[in-house]
Amino acid sequence: MMFTPTSADGSPFEPWISRIENFSESSLWPIAEQVPTAWYDHDQHELDRLLSRLMERRRKVRDLILGFKNSSRDPFPNWRA
Repeated sequence: MMFTPTSADGSPFEPWISRIENFSESSLWPIAEQVPTAWYDHDQHELDRLLSRLMERRRKVRDLILGFKNSSRDPFPNWRA
């Protein structure tokens, strides 16, 4: 897979990483209301917990991608920055 850098830091994942990092919690809840209750076994507490964890983890996406990029696996050989 070939990536073309599109940001100042050379990340081919921009603007998507920034969009994830800046996704507002107030935007998430209306989306969550559309999830069929059968998908989470009618357990609202578990859905709330999942959504809260997603909001917490969004701040880790950039570091996780960069960590994987810099790993010995060399998953993005065309990403040079």
